[in-house]
Order: sequence, then C-alpha cells, then structure tokens
Amino acid sequence: MRRYLLTYSYIGSNFRGVQKNLDLEDKLKGDPESVQGILEIAIKRFKPANCPKVVVSSRTDIGVHALENSAHVDLDHPQVDCPTWPEYMLYGMNRYFSKAHADLWIKNIQAVPDTFHARFSAKSRTYLYRLAILKPCQCQDAINQYSISVPMGEWKRCCFIGNSNFDVDKVRKAASFFIGLKDFQAFTRPASHHPEGYSTIRHINEMTITPGLPMINSIHDSRYNLYNFWDIVVNAKSFCYRQVRRMVAVLIAVAQNKIELDEVKLMIEDPQNNGWNPRATTAPPHGLFLTKVEYDPQDLIIPKQTEEETTKEIRSICD
Repeated sequence: MRRYLLTYSYIGSNFRGVQKNLDLEDKLKGDPESVQGILEIAIKRFKPANCPKVVVSSRTDIGVHALENSAHVDLDHPQVDCPTWPEYMLYGMNRYFSKAHADLWIKNIQAVPDTFHARFSAKSRTYLYRLAILKPCQCQDAINQYSISVPMGEWKRCCFIGNSNFDVDKVRKAASFFIGLKDFQAFTRPASHHPEGYSTIRHINEMTITPGLPMINSIHDSRYNLYNFWDIVVNAKSFCYRQVRRMVAVLIAVAQNKIELDEVKLMIEDPQNNGWNPRATTAPPHGLFLTKVEYDPQDLIIPKQTEEETTKEIRSICD
C-alpha cells in the first residue's frame, strides 16, 4: 500500500462541486459529476487491490474552478514500487478524462509518507476572484447580468459588473478589515447548519486587490475594451463555507456605496448582533479560482529506511 499526492486543475462549470454524493443503496457506485467521484473512477481503471478513496484538500462549490487543487489516495497495486508508476498513472488518468470530456487535468502525482494528509497537512490555500467592471466611459442599458455584453473568452470565468460605480480605494480599505484572526460567522452559513463545535474563526494572512488581465487579447474581441479587470487574491490556512465569495460580495457592495465601511467592521467585530447584510449578494462561483494549496516540503518526503530495516528486508527476500 502506498499513498500518493495528486495535484490537478479543473473547470468547475460542469461539475456538481468537488465532493461526491454517496449512494446509500450502492456505496461503491461512482459519481462522475463530482471532481472527487471522477478521480476515483479514473483510478479504479488501474485495477488496484483496494477500493481507492480520494481525500481532497479543498471542497470547492459547484461552478468554482481550480488552477491547482490536491488530494491523496492510498493504492495497493503490484506496480506501486516501480519508479515510473506515477507517470504511468498521470498519463492514463488524463487520457481517460479527455475521452470522458471531463474538464479536469492531472498536473502531478508523487508518492508521499503515510502520515501525509491532503487536507490537514495544508499550510495555506490561495484563492483568486476575477472581476470585470464596466468602464465609466461606457454606457449600457443592463437590466440584469444576462443583458450585459460579455466577451466569450470569459464566459463563466469571471464576474462581470455592468455598473461603473466602483471605488477601488474603499475596496482596499474594507479588505484590510479581514486581515488577521477574525470571526467570520456573518460570512458563512447559519450556526444551526454547522456541526457541533465548529468554529468560524479564521486567520486571513493576506488579501490584495490589483489590476487584472483578460484571458484573451482585446484585439480579438472588442468587448474586452468595455471593462477594467481586477484580481482579488486571498490567502489563509482554511476558509468557512462560501466565505471567500461573501467577502468579495461585501467588497463589491462597499465599492458601489451599498454598504458603509463601518458596517463591514461591525460584521467582523460583532457578528452576533451584525449578521449578513442583505444589501450584499453572494458573488457568483464562476469568478472564483483555487490557485494553490501549500504544504511544507518536509511533509512530502518519505523517510529513508534505516540500515537495520534494509538488512531485515534483504534477509526476508533471501530466505
């Protein structure tokens, strides 16, 4: 039995989120509509002796993308000691995803110690939220999100806002309130929906708002010229359910003068009496990308056998 770390990318538009649905009548039934489920289906094609269970590091919602997510899996297979086995798995899994028309790609597979855990060993996670704000010089009679002009290259890859009222200085000021150890109770699901003992306290290491770039050069699509792109990047060890999308929603509301800076501070400093502000609408999932899950390099190194263990192993083979 050997444990492997998988790093992979995916477009979440056609997945029902990362976490698989368990069929209570047939617990071994596959779930190709989830990232976790289709990873397990691909691994089972190598016919391991055990039933592989993929443990994901980050359970992104439906519609959220990942430039790099990670997971671990334990495999009992005759070839696990072969040096080229990870490369063979990577090739086989990507070939399967291509044939299955799954928007998922394995970036790397490596053997790791049995003590490694994709979720609990993670030191931090970094998310990117992409915004496109209508330029002040443009005028669109946008009734709703479906009537604004969106470049096709950005479809379901960015959140487009057809309102040029966007104060970046206020956004950065509001973002500074999130930094550090805070209670994000107001930025996630109600307490009644959490398991007993669940904490909504999280430490945000960094949150930045910088000018972004379109995915395709504007010379190929003039609609890109209608917008200014902004990247919101946030890093922490872990996040509450929908926390990132709700933080972004509050930043957008602040930028458009729907919520005052003092109201944001109260949501963080006194969430018991200042819950979610209804003037902010949770940002859509398609603008969100998980870009990195970081680990301590030492946690990925398999300890070398001691001389005594090696000697015993050689003797057992000779006997």
